Amino acid sequence: QTRRRAVEVYAQYGGLECTGNSYETQPCVPTRGCPIEDGCGDRFRCFSGQCISRSLVCNGDHDCEEDSSDEDHCDERQKVCDTDKYPPNTEMTGLGYDVTSQKLKIGVIHTRGFGGKCRKVFSGDGREFYRLSDNVLSYTFKVEAKNDFSYDFYNSSWSYVKETEEHVKSNYAGNKDETRTFTFNKEKITSSWLSGIT
Repeated sequence: QTRRRAVEVYAQYGGLECTGNSYETQPCVPTRGCPIEDGCGDRFRCFSGQCISRSLVCNGDHDCEEDSSDEDHCDERQKVCDTDKYPPNTEMTGLGYDVTSQKLKIGVIHTRGFGGKCRKVFSGDGREFYRLSDNVLSYTFKVEAKNDFSYDFYNSSWSYVKETEEHVKSNYAGNKDETRTFTFNKEKITSSWLSGIT
């Protein structure tokens, strides 16, 4: 075992340095063996040393995080779920956050293991089911819809017709062969088409 400490001299206590060495070592003798040497008891041991429940072996899911050795020597696989498709961006839920660089880094939580469970969530937008991993508590799809509705108020029918006439003229301004105009009359509104006139 090794330990070290940084020693600084402060103005309090007369500016005296702390006593003792800044670096210490001492021998240690382990009393228990390494789990890889001892095995996992009645559980399955992955090649990486990870221990998982025997019920997760040969279930069609890769429960050994690093090596998927739980699915290596299977004569028959008993599928737990009818889908293995993850919801979009679930891997981001397990990423670590580096405060110094303010960026997401390598995963710290395994978000690809199902733990022998078949929890599904439905996407109404994509019309399909996704399977939630064991470390994701819940997942919600949100769909945003833009409303392009607009409205206008007019003080009279005359102001409406004038606005409509200007709007129609501006819409047909790009068409050189066709002009459309509206004429307002107290009794009726007539429209006329003038074709071939620029």
